[in-house]
Amino acid sequence: MAYYNMVKRPRADGTVRYRLTAGVKEGDKHLHRETRTFGKLAQARTWGAKRVAELEENGVPNSNDISILSCMRVVEVYKIRWEDVDEKQKAVLVRDRKDPRKKSGHHILVPLLAEARAMCSASPKPANG
Repeated sequence: MAYYNMVKRPRADGTVRYRLTAGVKEGDKHLHRETRTFGKLAQARTWGAKRVAELEENGVPNSNDISILSCMRVVEVYKIRWEDVDEKQKAVLVRDRKDPRKKSGHHILVPLLAEARAMCSASPKPANG
């Protein structure tokens, strides 16, 4: 079951930051956890709700192996959706890939090695297709 929780963290200068942890837990075992910090409460809540929906829809990929095989950051692997996988071109669309000049909208088609494609194929697909 996917979840998120938030911790309010006051800083020495008096500002407040919000640390959000999103993850997937099965029984007492954590299958996946990721953390981000935000300056605004609304941003933190939005990201938490969105991340939980993504985790429930897409499941938890074996991000470390896919990340290494595809030269993608782990966070880029977690953003992949099924509609981003192009089986014909044997590639995946990476949305908002990190670039020092372009902060958003930097989408790149990244080729996948056979092992990475097999891992994607083995990941659970959502029930609605």
